[in-house]
Amino acid sequence: MAKQSIDLDTPQPGGGLGDNARVAFEKCNNNFDEIYSRIGYFGATAPEDTYPFMLWCRTSDEKLFRRNAADNAWIDLGPAFDFMYGRKNIVGTVSSSAGIPTGAIIESGNNGGTQWWVRWADGTQILWLDIADAQVAMDSAYGGQLYLGSWSWTYSKPFIVPPKIINSTFKWSNGASWPGPPSGVTASSAILRGLDIASRTTGDTWITAMAIGQWSN
Repeated sequence: MAKQSIDLDTPQPGGGLGDNARVAFEKCNNNFDEIYSRIGYFGATAPEDTYPFMLWCRTSDEKLFRRNAADNAWIDLGPAFDFMYGRKNIVGTVSSSAGIPTGAIIESGNNGGTQWWVRWADGTQILWLDIADAQVAMDSAYGGQLYLGSWSWTYSKPFIVPPKIINSTFKWSNGASWPGPPSGVTASSAILRGLDIASRTTGDTWITAMAIGQWSN
């Protein structure tokens, strides 16, 4: 319905101008009815006054309904929070269908020890690793003067394509070894590598790294 404006200027019989009081208030009521039908209704039971296409959020189970065109039945649209975001569903399980987000905006967690992860509704995923006791031997001669060690990282959450890896720490025991570029990067794992000037037998190695990529298109 288009907005109904009250006529204030048209000359009327008897010398009056514009709509009479009854017509004016009918227009006001019609305008308010239109607003209420757009805003919707919140309550545990259906409203007594209904309008075609109005929305009703049933607070008893947080489901959303829309009135049909004939204004004689409610159409169940599903959980109300599927159509809005708030404190109850900003953080939760992210999901998508054909590239369209269908879940929360942010999902995060850890594997109970050494890996943490964050997923966003747009498909971005970041994993980070912090392990203090990876068992690594740095005893493979590399370039004539250095020794190489490696450790296989299986991501706690897989990607859909190989991510970008940032290997920031690779420190064998009390040595001064340093991280090198990763190898064998796939959507589910990567080989993290470190270098040292001395050959090291298998020992506790502190490794930190980050993987950035996509969990969904």
